[in-house]
Amino acid sequence: MSKACRVAAYLLALACSFCCMSGCTVAKVTRAYLLPTSSFYKCTEDLRIECQPGSEKLAQVILPAINQAQRTVEEGQYCVFTKPMIIRTYASREDFSQFSGSVDYAEGAVSFGILHLSPKLLATPERIPGIVTHELSHLNLALTMGTWSWASIPGWFHEGLATWVSAGGGAETVTNEDALNSIKTGHSFSPENHGSPLTPKSAASYDLKPHMYYRQAAIFVEYLHSSNPVAFKQLLLSIEHGQSFSQAFRAAYGEDVDALWHGFLVKI
Repeated sequence: MSKACRVAAYLLALACSFCCMSGCTVAKVTRAYLLPTSSFYKCTEDLRIECQPGSEKLAQVILPAINQAQRTVEEGQYCVFTKPMIIRTYASREDFSQFSGSVDYAEGAVSFGILHLSPKLLATPERIPGIVTHELSHLNLALTMGTWSWASIPGWFHEGLATWVSAGGGAETVTNEDALNSIKTGHSFSPENHGSPLTPKSAASYDLKPHMYYRQAAIFVEYLHSSNPVAFKQLLLSIEHGQSFSQAFRAAYGEDVDALWHGFLVKI
């Protein structure tokens, strides 16, 4: 089957992956999927990294963060990377956006089972370990579950898990105190029991900035973990093995997300 023909089979799933939650469109994702990648090459000793010519500096800068990020994700999500990891670096934010299907102001994005990293990271090198860990959290689940199943997990859990596992990666401009105060005043996300690949929720769905959304979601995910670590592990293992999020959540915690959210609100 030609690459053009395969687009029809992948289009919905790809368009509804996490890059879509950051402002992608079906047309943009399709164009990204069809772009030629023959110019990318292995510019470091880590063969998982594929460099666009001109992105060699970015590849070298992110190189030291990858192995520790992988260990952190695998430990935090109880799931090793069993499929090949591909990390692509880009020479410009525009190219990053074109090839990933994501918005050009993002530092990283996972689409097509590939981690795409933007040269925007070079402006804030101190954020690289957190961002790489955050994005590898997404990649770990995407490769394990498959794109469609991955996109069916609620967005708040995706981003909350990635932010929590990475110790705040992707939400550095918002503190826990800021996020808690926002929740207490009623300006927060609402944790759904299931996600929708066709109509995914994002920060804009709740009139929140991305970093606020990520931080709020991370605090709730941390609460789910600390309140019942055994149930949290069961939840992750269940969804990683293909069970729907709502079913896995009820089986693990004995209650729906709404009940746990209410308990969280009472606690704070």
